[in-house]
Amino acid sequence: MKKLYEDYIFLVRTVLEGGRADDFNGDFERLLEIAREHNMTNILWYALRKNRDVPTNIVTELQSSHNMLMFKCANQKMTRGELEDLFSSAGIKHIFLKGADVAQLYPSEDMREMADIDVYADLDSHEKIKDVLTQARYSFEGHKGHHDVFHRDPFISVEVHESVLDHQRETGLDAYFAPPWQHTDGEDFEYHFDPSDNYIFLMGHLFGHFHQGGVGVRFFADMALYMKKYKDELDWVKIDSVFERYGLSEVMGNLRALALHWFGDEPESELLDEMGEYVFESGSYGKAANMVMYLANEDGSNSFAAAVKRKLFISSSEMRRRSRIVDKLPVLLPLAYAVRAVKIIFTQFFELRAWMRGVKSADSEAVKNYKEMMRRFGVK
Repeated sequence: MKKLYEDYIFLVRTVLEGGRADDFNGDFERLLEIAREHNMTNILWYALRKNRDVPTNIVTELQSSHNMLMFKCANQKMTRGELEDLFSSAGIKHIFLKGADVAQLYPSEDMREMADIDVYADLDSHEKIKDVLTQARYSFEGHKGHHDVFHRDPFISVEVHESVLDHQRETGLDAYFAPPWQHTDGEDFEYHFDPSDNYIFLMGHLFGHFHQGGVGVRFFADMALYMKKYKDELDWVKIDSVFERYGLSEVMGNLRALALHWFGDEPESELLDEMGEYVFESGSYGKAANMVMYLANEDGSNSFAAAVKRKLFISSSEMRRRSRIVDKLPVLLPLAYAVRAVKIIFTQFFELRAWMRGVKSADSEAVKNYKEMMRRFGVK
């Protein structure tokens, strides 16, 4: 497997450095599987588009994916501008997050696939945003976790967040960004982080996924490109101080080292090889078995019953936080739990099935090994 992973990193790195892999030969079928799992098929197209050894069926799939992603990228970019105008015209302070700006770091923006457009706005402006977006022909899909979800065909999903980092990811950094405006500059109601605070945010987002199920190769490509772009502007004293304050110095250093090992000049080590294997096996946003082991380990007893309970039955305070109606009318709490159970069963069936397979595939020894692995990675 190591050879396959090395081949994949070689192809991604080649593209990020502006090249092509015309003479490369490898297990193209497996490499395409990895690209699908990590939402990076367009990177593979750029690497192999002139390679005559690639099987016809793979060429066809990559070309089709490339055409669709080119259109999706252009549509998302146009939508980003539209959202800026809508929010600013309505007098709504906002911050665009994650992929929207990171994509600009790639040689071509369509290389960086984005699932949705993420934007932060204060909670008291969310009802106004709902009115603005529904008037602009977006459908309101509901409140999920810590954000409102809006959709408009084709390919447009907008998540309006009430916090910069999800407190459920348990990085502690959500407190650093509460409120986020103290870390921003801007005008005309559009704000942005300076390079150092944006680095802290991006790494916080990466780590949140990394230690709760896993995270994909794409996030490490993002960070390598980001560090290259802003190398003269990053305040490492400030960054290291913030990570140290929240007990994240070791793991953030290791995550940074892995990004630079794959796409920079960081030398190889056993630890980075182990971390890399974990990332490859996680897919783009992690896998259910890892999340099960994380949840089972969190209560300190390696209890899978606790993992299932934590997944399916969130606390009453969390339920009130997620539902503004329940927060205003706590008497509706039992009904909210019933609605949540029905939604999980009927709208998240495949996710739930994968999650339960994770429960079956893990045992107490696996949880113990997972905990020890995370400790080696620097997770406290």
